Amino acid sequence: MIPSSVDVFATSIIKFQFNQSEIEDLLDEIDQKKNKIKKTSSFYNTTINGSDEYYTDFLKPTKIHSFEMLMNTVGAYYVSNNLSFNVAHYWTALYGKNSVHEAHNHTSNNCNFASILYLTNNGKTTFYTPNFLSKQEFHEEQAEVGKFVIFPSQLFHSVFYKHNAERVIMSANLDIK
Repeated sequence: MIPSSVDVFATSIIKFQFNQSEIEDLLDEIDQKKNKIKKTSSFYNTTINGSDEYYTDFLKPTKIHSFEMLMNTVGAYYVSNNLSFNVAHYWTALYGKNSVHEAHNHTSNNCNFASILYLTNNGKTTFYTPNFLSKQEFHEEQAEVGKFVIFPSQLFHSVFYKHNAERVIMSANLDIK
């Protein structure tokens, strides 16, 4: 007897890495608009799981021109590979000590992909397998300034942030065809 196996239906997380000069304007713009993001978060009461140090402008996103320019660069990559790329919705999230964003996915947004752009080196995102027979139950993606990850919108993910330093990300729902 000769046993064998084959891995099928793998889930891919696509990664892009922006360098410091490519995201410098974005970091400055986020820094200038942090108070507005926090005020928007407080107005819409978007605190999650009792964490009073988590802020997001998800319900009424602050326009971030530099992020839109970066997404044009990513979109050009997809278009050059004969695919369409559309950012349907984007927002900013600021995590303080003991911030939690429990397991969730982005299927309710009618987009086939979601994304995270890390703007600090703090924390990680945990992705959970959609295949309950998989040998790997989860994958942890470490935050790195300028790392942009794209993943299927149905992929559950979470953040349990325990550090003192601020964690800043931008997320988006994408339609890629």
